[in-house]
Amino acid sequence: MLGSITPLTLCQHVNDVLLPALGIQGSIVESTARRWLKFKLGYQCKEARHGIYIDGHERPDVIEERKTFMSDLDRYEQ
Repeated sequence: MLGSITPLTLCQHVNDVLLPALGIQGSIVESTARRWLKFKLGYQCKEARHGIYIDGHERPDVIEERKTFMSDLDRYEQ
């Protein structure tokens, strides 16, 4: 599920599944998982608030593309 990965769940998966499958004895700690998520995998820690758009629909390039689309649509409907 999107957004369901946390440093704790990554840590548990690495320790319980990946390392044993590779025959590696040892474990990682949650701070290591946090660093992997941020620097190696490109994840960002963000709080997603309900009811607030965070997808960039108000960016200038998106607004311009929307205007172009609407004018093309008007032209095709005539």
